[in-house]
Amino acid sequence: ADTEINYFLSKVPVKAGQPVVLDWEGYDANNKDVSDADKRAYKDKFLKDLKAKLPHNPVGLYCNKSYWLDIDNDSYYQDFLWIATGGLPAGAPGIKADWTFHQYGVQSIDLDYTKFSSVKALQQWADSFAPVVPPTKPKPSKPAVDLSQLIEAAGKDPKAAQGHQTY
Repeated sequence: ADTEINYFLSKVPVKAGQPVVLDWEGYDANNKDVSDADKRAYKDKFLKDLKAKLPHNPVGLYCNKSYWLDIDNDSYYQDFLWIATGGLPAGAPGIKADWTFHQYGVQSIDLDYTKFSSVKALQQWADSFAPVVPPTKPKPSKPAVDLSQLIEAAGKDPKAAQGHQTY
């Protein structure tokens, strides 16, 4: 997982707030002997290690319904779940997990649905992961008392008794 994460991060300039997704599917013939438990352990380690390196990004899992229901029994997806269930209605992926995105169809392009009410709401969610920048302190304004006036008054009244009125 670390090797893949480091390679990815060396090639892709990820900015704070940008979602980053592990596409978890399609184990090929080279991995046919990998147990489901090992697949889950790899997925969990990858997501946790990626989040540790990108703490200011929403890190999530993309997988199909079959992987989610049949291989993944720990339901770990870090910050968000993007579930693919071709053929089911938009927004009804057929799972109980708290999903964020639903890929419900594939035509010439993927068809996706999200619970966010607008692009602005989606952007606010992504921005909520970015670091909080402390507000800068405003420059102090001119002092309420000009010390030059006190110095001038002291120069005019050097022999005055203590407690007298200074102009």
